[in-house]
Amino acid sequence: MAPVGAPVHVQVLNMLGEEISSTTLFGNGSTPQFHWEGTNAIGRAVESGFYLAVFRSSILTQTQKLLYLK
Repeated sequence: MAPVGAPVHVQVLNMLGEEISSTTLFGNGSTPQFHWEGTNAIGRAVESGFYLAVFRSSILTQTQKLLYLK
């Protein structure tokens, strides 16, 4: 995805393209790991459904479809 140790910005979007939450990951010498708890930016639980995770680094943008089930 990105060079090892490079920051990766992650956005979770609903299927309308509205941002649900975001974070920046730092690999610290390894590949960054992403774990989403199913909450929005203020910590409230989201509904079950499909979401998009957009990963952006300095050299690449990648989108993954997520299925969140309660």
